Amino acid sequence: MILCKITDKKDFMNKLLSGDCFYSFLLKEASIHSFIPFLLDGRINTAFFSGDDPDTAHYLNEEFARWEDVRPVCFDLIKGKRTPTRFQFILYLKKEAVEQVLSKEELTMEGTLVQHFVLNIRFEQGEITLTTAVDYSSFTLDKQAEHLWDQALMKFLSGKKISYTL
Repeated sequence: MILCKITDKKDFMNKLLSGDCFYSFLLKEASIHSFIPFLLDGRINTAFFSGDDPDTAHYLNEEFARWEDVRPVCFDLIKGKRTPTRFQFILYLKKEAVEQVLSKEELTMEGTLVQHFVLNIRFEQGEITLTTAVDYSSFTLDKQAEHLWDQALMKFLSGKKISYTL
């Protein structure tokens, strides 16, 4: 697990809420505290969708909403003249990307008990921090997947030109 402090908040927020930078993630949960607290559960409500619409059929096979689908909602809740007092986004890396990270060391999700690579984005007291975590299906002492996720996130941030300090 690592904790990164974002050094250019404006650039980061632009990439998070306006660009496609985080489209490899799913939203598990969001909380945005402005004039009232808004709490978003990222779980897909499959009852809302019918299987006969090809544009929304992918929702029936996913547990959590894709960031690209909820990003505009989060943007609308944050934009304005006044900055929220705080917010937090809990994102899961998409399974295909998790498999790609693990495959660099010839590992698999099943072999490592990894369910999700987690990115916690938090804004509080004027600071934006990112924290990594791994959601395992059961207890393990093996921390190799955590180290791979930490390295992958730092590479991701550098590749997207997101400035941070550890």
